[in-house]
Amino acid sequence: MDLATVTPISRVKRFFATPLGRYVLAAALVLGALVASLVWVKFFRREPAPYFASDEEHFLYGSVGTEEQEGVPYWIWLVLPRIFPEYLPAPGGYAAVGVLAPSGHEMPIGLSKVTIGFPRVGINCAMCHTASVRLRPADPPTIYPAAPSHQTAPQMYLRFLFACASDPRFTADTILAEISRNYRLSTLDRLIYRYIIIPRTRSALGELDQADAWMRSRPDWGRGRIDPFNPVKFRVLGQPIDGTIGNSDMVPLWNLKAHTGHAYHWDGLNTDLREVVLSSAIGDGATRKWVDRDMRGWDSTDPRTMSSLRRVQNYISERQAPKYPFPIDSALAALGFARESRSFAAHVTLGRVRESRRNPALAAALARPTHCGRLTVSRVSLMRSELHPHGARYTELAGVVLAGAGSPVE
Repeated sequence: MDLATVTPISRVKRFFATPLGRYVLAAALVLGALVASLVWVKFFRREPAPYFASDEEHFLYGSVGTEEQEGVPYWIWLVLPRIFPEYLPAPGGYAAVGVLAPSGHEMPIGLSKVTIGFPRVGINCAMCHTASVRLRPADPPTIYPAAPSHQTAPQMYLRFLFACASDPRFTADTILAEISRNYRLSTLDRLIYRYIIIPRTRSALGELDQADAWMRSRPDWGRGRIDPFNPVKFRVLGQPIDGTIGNSDMVPLWNLKAHTGHAYHWDGLNTDLREVVLSSAIGDGATRKWVDRDMRGWDSTDPRTMSSLRRVQNYISERQAPKYPFPIDSALAALGFARESRSFAAHVTLGRVRESRRNPALAAALARPTHCGRLTVSRVSLMRSELHPHGARYTELAGVVLAGAGSPVE
């Protein structure tokens, strides 16, 4: 054999033609398959989203596809408020930014948990469309699904996550130690979290913070408000950053079937509720691949296989506005008068002093109990009071003469 003609490739081929070579090749293939399977299981395996039997539960806790692209790893999300409480506006964890967490559920309202390799947390429609109301300070809160979330602050929630990721304490040592107080990760999972998931989460939140840097030059959204347009315009559609401000109040989603054919959403540019639901999910972070998969079940009649977004649309189409919780004067309501919520005491104004120094005698007389005598009321008038620089002007709008001799008043 001419050794000059033996190339590295031919040597490799000759080696794998031997029994030892075939054994090494088979072992390498098995090892490669195991590594590929491990990577798929730990990072890409998609478990079915949790199923909720009622459309209302699905609306409050179900997935709308935001976990894959913008979801936060569940175990990291769980411990952040304990590690970084100073970045929340008040004590209480995520409740400080208005997130509602009724007992009996693993996740708060408006946040879904789905496993894609590892469990992840994403937002859903209820984050902005569910309210908590108490009639009296000591009463337990009542949850009103599909109501405007007047107590929730989505921007504060995002800024909390961004602040955590920018803190030097956002490290594997700190986070894994806190996770261990709730759950014992396997040795393999600890290694994956230490070297891949935690560093990647920190960098992803930093990237999202930079993508949302345009918020810093605009007014804060505040509680019960959100900018529903600019995040989609700048991040999803890739439009150039401009000076527009889209802050708007959360809206109720009750009985939307009654609006069929009319304009939906704040821009009023869409009369198709299906498109509104779809675009809202994409705006919240749902991927196009997830939407394509979800839409395949749009016409299913089985809730277990039905499109997630279809279930949301069904719910907000039929959900009726709750009854007003306080007594209503039906006669006044029929005339279009709202019930007065302020306290009232019937009285007769004998004199009014804004500053006692201007009329000290009248001020002194009004300050002490005084019996002003007796008079007979024979007529009751409805008056209009108009304030002018030189005093109020009163005009009678209507009057009623009392029957008989009138009513004596002291």
